[in-house]
Amino acid sequence: MQKNQFIAPTSDFPVFSFVQHFARSVNPFGTQALAVYSATMRVENVFSLIFVSIGNAVSPYVSQNLGAKKIERIKKGYHAALVLDVCFAVLAFIVIETLHTQISSLFLVKDGTTLDYQVSEGYMRWLGYFFIFMGIKMATDGVLRGLGIIRPFLIANMVNLAIRLSVALICAPRFGIVFV
Repeated sequence: MQKNQFIAPTSDFPVFSFVQHFARSVNPFGTQALAVYSATMRVENVFSLIFVSIGNAVSPYVSQNLGAKKIERIKKGYHAALVLDVCFAVLAFIVIETLHTQISSLFLVKDGTTLDYQVSEGYMRWLGYFFIFMGIKMATDGVLRGLGIIRPFLIANMVNLAIRLSVALICAPRFGIVFV
């Protein structure tokens, strides 16, 4: 049994805890805000799945080429993943910037208020700017996993969760739900 086989299941616990803290930071805004936040998170999940998939595809590619001692192919594969991520990030940004109202209406109830749409659109617009970083992070995570370098991967993910939670807990009470 390899020593890294327990990494994936144990890394789910911090994510679950993180989601609970996020829900707690949204809760003071009321049930309607929580519904809008949940709906907008679905949009984030749709777009982020692309970046997660690219990162997951890079991992076995890197492992196979590492085993074959083809280091140059690893570099080319990482570069290709980054180019794909940039393309999808730009596409996602354009889609969100131009169709945010229509996208919001897919996930919000028919009787959504103007405030609901404003909150959803504001959150999505902020999100659009960070897709490029999400893509770079996911591709890099895939390379690190493929190389068997797990510790930096786990530390980076824990730091990412801590930063997102801190920003939500500090900024949401001051600036509103968009910072969650």
